[in-house]
Amino acid sequence: MRVMLGLRKQYFPPFTNNPAPNSRPLQETHCQHGIYLSTIQANLSLSSHENPVIFYSIVIGAVGPVMVVAVPPIRSYFGYRPSEIVPTSYPVPNRPRRPVQGYEDE
Repeated sequence: MRVMLGLRKQYFPPFTNNPAPNSRPLQETHCQHGIYLSTIQANLSLSSHENPVIFYSIVIGAVGPVMVVAVPPIRSYFGYRPSEIVPTSYPVPNRPRRPVQGYEDE
């Protein structure tokens, strides 16, 4: 436990209002709510390296509902037409049935 505390003090300095002397200023890319986009990008990058299975599972799961809305117009733009419906029964002719002859079933 002491080793962990020692590492924490060395690598993670306490938060202060004064910036470090050699630090570069933060980028001015942030949302109205004050969430910095560089922080979001860093967290996404970290999670993709640390837990790639979970990260890409979430990405694929989020893309699915978007594809439901986006794919049909793209398919119609490229000329896709749905195929005809396969018949489920044979059409019966509109005439009286003739008895079968010549097979000697009798």
